[in-house]
Order: sequence, then structure tokens, then C-alpha cells
Amino acid sequence: MKSFFRKKLLSIVLAGVLVFGSIIYTAADEYDDAIADMEAESAYTQQVIDDYYTSLDNLQYEKEILLGQIGETDAQLVLTLASISTLSDQINIKTQDLNQTTKDLEEAEEDEAVQYEAMKKRIQYLYETGGEDGWATSLLEESDITDYLNRAEYTQKMYEYDRDCLDEYAATVDRVSTLKSQQENEKAELELMRVNQEEQQAYFEEQLAIMYSESDNYEAEIAYASEQAAAYVDLLNEQNYIIQELLYEQEMVRQAEEAARLAAEEAARQAAEEEAARQAAEAAAAAAASQGGGAAASYSEPVYNAGTGNAIVDRAYAWVGRAEYVWGGCSPGAFDCSGFVSYCVTGAYARIGTTYTFMGWPQVSDPQPGDICVNNGHCGIYIGGGQMIHCADYGIGVIIGPVAGNMIIVRY
Repeated sequence: MKSFFRKKLLSIVLAGVLVFGSIIYTAADEYDDAIADMEAESAYTQQVIDDYYTSLDNLQYEKEILLGQIGETDAQLVLTLASISTLSDQINIKTQDLNQTTKDLEEAEEDEAVQYEAMKKRIQYLYETGGEDGWATSLLEESDITDYLNRAEYTQKMYEYDRDCLDEYAATVDRVSTLKSQQENEKAELELMRVNQEEQQAYFEEQLAIMYSESDNYEAEIAYASEQAAAYVDLLNEQNYIIQELLYEQEMVRQAEEAARLAAEEAARQAAEEEAARQAAEAAAAAAASQGGGAAASYSEPVYNAGTGNAIVDRAYAWVGRAEYVWGGCSPGAFDCSGFVSYCVTGAYARIGTTYTFMGWPQVSDPQPGDICVNNGHCGIYIGGGQMIHCADYGIGVIIGPVAGNMIIVRY
């Protein structure tokens, strides 16, 4: 994508260079297509930027949800680990209890066996000493029945004691055995619960690994989208810059076309005035020839008077009432307004510009004699007191008159 963007940007810039290199020679209206195309490109780029920003918002939202799920799963894992630890402690305690119960059972079984062996020995002794005729012999030999009964009672009590002991030991063995079985079952249940919790732990850890991987993917996608958005913002700035340059160039062309149009109109006007002046001069010469025997009017160069200390004003005064208005003229005794100003400023009969030229000179706010009064259609030499000397019009020539209200004062 980066390579594509750079190529696209380069093509846009090169296209702009080509446009700037050639379009200056075209008419202003021909810029419209180029501007429209660039504005369409700019609108498309803005849409791409908006799409990337929307994508960034979605990615950030989805990432926040994922981070919440990671937090919940991590909390469940912590609880599972705590449960496993508790179960392990309970199993250890149960194992200790079971070991003690096993020991008690072994001791009870051992006591039962000892008691049983003792009882067998006593029974064996009685039979071995008395035989089958032991009780009968004892009855015949005893001189006192009381002794015989006492002996019989003792033997009975001995049997009953052995039986009670055996019953007690047997009951103890059964009780301890039952307790052992119960503890083994409880331990097995605890171990099964721990296995289940360990499986739950493995599941949560696997889910966390997957979620962290997805989070990394979101980070990568967000970074990429941000980079692309920034790149397209740069492209949009370039396109907007090119649009502004095109608009500026278009305006320059329009101004040039307008200036050319005005210059053409002025040239046509001057040409018409020159032609009219030529025809008037021919008519005047013809009339003078018919009235004066063919003698032509002549002018002499006025004598320069340095009394005022201002050569520009002195030259202007020298031709008051002594020069005619001739369109395009800048010669002794024949001037138009800008030709008269040109002569007064330089002292040479050579035009240095037109009213448009003088309009571009520095404007002053403290007019002094010798400055130039000018507007779009006329000009003259300022002599002070709101007055100027100027070559007014046909049949009037060079006169003194007031400065027009729409005139500005400039300085050569």
C-alpha cells in the first residue's frame, strides 16, 4: 500500500508540474478542467481519509471490548488458581488424616490379633489341662461345691472378657476401616476437583493467549490504519496546495487577459485619436496654406527660467498658451497629456509612459510643485495651491487649471 501511495503522490505532483509548466500559455477558462479534476481527486482522498478514521474508531472500539474480555478471563484464571491452591491444601490435610487413620487401623488390627492369640492360648490351656474329663474330674475332686462353682464362674467370666475384647477390637477395626474408606473417597473427590480446576486453568490460559494475540493484531491494524490516514492527509494537503496554485495561476491569466484587453482598447483609442489628429493637422495645414499663402506655423524652444528652482514646473510654465493638443504628440508645440508630462519631467521630447504608467508611480500625501496629478484618463504637472498645468484637449492646448477631485498625486 505504501508503494502504491508514493507512486500515486508522485504522479499527482508530476501532473501538477506539467500543468504549471504549460497552462500559463492557455486562456484562464482552460484551467477549469484541471481544477475540477484535482478537486475530484481531493474529494476522493478525503473520502479515503474518512474511511480510515471510521476504521480506526471501529478497531479501537473492538480492542476495548477485547481488553475487557481479557480482564474478565484473567480474573477467572486468578480465581481458578486460588481454588487449585485451596484444593491442594485440603488434599494435603486429607492425606495426613488418611495416613493417621491407616496407622490407627493397623494398630487396631494388631491389637485384635494379639487379643485373639491370647484368647486362643487360654482356651488351649484349659483344654490341655482339663481334657475332655477335666470338668468332671474337677467336680469329683473338689471337696466344696462352692470352689467348683467359683472356678466355673471365673472361667465363664474369662470367656466373656475375651469375647467382649474381641468384639470391641472388631468394632474398632470396622470403624477405622470405614473412616479410612471415607477419607479415601474424600481425597479422590478433592483430587478430581483439582484436575477439573487444572483443566479450567489450562483453558483460561489458552484463551488469554488467543486474546493477547488478537490484541497484538488490533495494535498492528491500528498502527497501519493510522499510517495510511496520515499519508492520505499529506496527499490531501498536496492536492489542496495544487488547487490553490491552479486558482492563483488562473487568476493571473485572467488579470493578464484583462490587461491585454484594456491595452488593446487603449491602443485602439490612441490610434483613433492619432488618426483624428493627423486628419485635423492636415485640415489645419490646408486651411493655413489657403489663408496665408502656404506658410506653415512654427514653434521655438522656450527659454528655461531657473527662477523658481524647479525645472519641471518651469518647463510646464514655458508652454502655457503656446502648445496645441495632438493625440500621441510629444514634440515642440504639440503634445497630448502624457507626452506633455513626459517632456516636463525629463526635458526631452520622448515619451516615458502613459497615464497607466504614472498611476504605478509612488503616491504621495504631501504634494509638492513638480509632482504629477493623474487618473485613469488624464494627467498634468502639479504647481501648488490645488492647481496644475496640463495639455487639456483639442483647441485648448496647454493651460493652468484645478486638480480634478479623482486624481492622485505621484512622484517621479
